[in-house]
Amino acid sequence: GVARGYHGRGGLTSERFIADPYSVGGRMYRTGDLVVRRSDGVLVYLGRSDDQVKIRGFRVEPGEIEAVSLDHFGDDFSQIAVVVREDGDQRQLVAYGVCRSGHDVDVVNYRDVLGKHLPDYMVPSALVLVDSLPLTANGKLDRRSLPAPDFSSDALEVPSTPSEEVLCSLFGELTGNEAVGATSNFFALGGDSIQAMKLVASIKNKFGRAVPVRTIFRHPTPRALSLQIVSDSAETSIFVPLMEGTEETTIIAIHPGGGFSSVYSAVAKNLTQYRWVGIDAELNDEGDYTAKTIADIAESYLSGLEREFLGRPIILLGWSFGGNIAQHMTSLMCERGNPPVALVLLDSVADGPRRDLTKDRNSVLFEMATELGMSVQKELPTAEWIALISTELEKREIIPKGLKSDAFLKAVDRTIEASNMIADHQPAPHYAPTLLVKALVDSSPIGAYEKWRSLSSQYQQAGVNVSHGVLCTPSSSYSLAPIIEKFLLENKGG
Repeated sequence: GVARGYHGRGGLTSERFIADPYSVGGRMYRTGDLVVRRSDGVLVYLGRSDDQVKIRGFRVEPGEIEAVSLDHFGDDFSQIAVVVREDGDQRQLVAYGVCRSGHDVDVVNYRDVLGKHLPDYMVPSALVLVDSLPLTANGKLDRRSLPAPDFSSDALEVPSTPSEEVLCSLFGELTGNEAVGATSNFFALGGDSIQAMKLVASIKNKFGRAVPVRTIFRHPTPRALSLQIVSDSAETSIFVPLMEGTEETTIIAIHPGGGFSSVYSAVAKNLTQYRWVGIDAELNDEGDYTAKTIADIAESYLSGLEREFLGRPIILLGWSFGGNIAQHMTSLMCERGNPPVALVLLDSVADGPRRDLTKDRNSVLFEMATELGMSVQKELPTAEWIALISTELEKREIIPKGLKSDAFLKAVDRTIEASNMIADHQPAPHYAPTLLVKALVDSSPIGAYEKWRSLSSQYQQAGVNVSHGVLCTPSSSYSLAPIIEKFLLENKGG
């Protein structure tokens, strides 16, 4: 069916959602695609009826970027045009502005302001100031006559700290520039939103610090960015890039009880057409969940989601406890009129028993060992359990590499805490298409899943012949990924 409209954008809704002449009371969506129907019924795509373009899988209307630019820089610009420039395989948005007499616009400030009001993929990679916009004989913008942006670096300033040196190196690797200084601008060097996501991943790998993509836009030089990374008060991000895809749709993969979204890496490698972004758990200094209910966790993550993924089509996905969070986020999004494309639950139960942290830690470890197919004596000391099981979990890509024993034990405690949150939670209904994939080996009782069916008007169920604990591992992903892919294609998620 057709969506209700654009959330909070009545004008755009009335423009795009029109009456269906073939159905009383029905509606159609004006896509802007031009086609011709052949005599055999086949539709042949001719192009667009507007200026909409596709940048790295996202549909972008340059006119919307121009409107936001004039909203915030109307006193400075008399005219502005946003176009797509191609350099080999790379396509970049470039803004061309004509300044009013006596006015000037700083490119860094321009990009910073737009980054607060537009998704990062809609922020132009460069701003070029021109005396006038060239026109064709018909009075239209002559795109071919627009000057190419200069991505060459200014006079280089030598990095003054080790972190600046590392960032200069990362900037160079991602943009293909050998000459990068401490004050070189990442985007002026040719960086874009996709490379910014890769930079976020590289920063986490090098510094152990997760920063939001918007931090790159607001602090785009090695010097400014290094201050953010080393600052205790700098903003951090729960979003972790897992896979860069080619499609417009992003899969948001929410951590299971242990708190790590890296568990989805193997599944993502088998669904590479989608962009995958993980959500790691929000934890306090002691390593416990900052929020103590599924509802509060979902609300917090949704707030970040709305900030970072404004206007993008997303799919919510979660394994185990992650599915419970994803389901509640879906309910909230539907309630607010902005549903996800789909919801995927990976062996998540709608109900379960409470557990006692002081008594059940070894029981949880034993369950993990059993699901992994390990033969371990239940009487072993906790330290030996941790060493054996964490090594196996690391091999299966279920936990991050190099996780210390105390951090692993804390993750086990969070798993128990998550079980109690599930027991205390009452899931709410929603109308997004939903897929539950059950782990069929030693699966939970049927009743633990049945509530999902009653909460979604568009519900499907499938199964994989593995145990719960290995559902997302590389060996299981070969069976799991095609099931997810088929469901998403049926529900326009690809």
